[in-house]
Amino acid sequence: MIYLNHYTHCGKSWTDEYDSVCKDKCPVCNKEVTPTSSDVMKEDVAYCPFCGGKSVVWVNTLTMRMIDSVEDPGIQKFTDTYFDEYQCQNESCGKSFYEIIEEPK
Repeated sequence: MIYLNHYTHCGKSWTDEYDSVCKDKCPVCNKEVTPTSSDVMKEDVAYCPFCGGKSVVWVNTLTMRMIDSVEDPGIQKFTDTYFDEYQCQNESCGKSFYEIIEEPK
């Protein structure tokens, strides 16, 4: 899940998005501060694009290395693209699908 954490310290209030409810550093004094509240921004729910079901299981994170087109054929430039693989758990579907993600942590 993605959380919007709310903080108040040194007379200043701010928010930040994290994948957990966690402390943040005060921009004034640099002290670690516990959030005063947190809101769920996005739940980790993936829907099957084939049947629309949400009974989906994460299977794997994949990396695909692609060659970028460059003007000099003697130079190869690569770009890594990352995907999360999911599988639909509906008996009538069962298909796998992929979502592009940012670089895994």
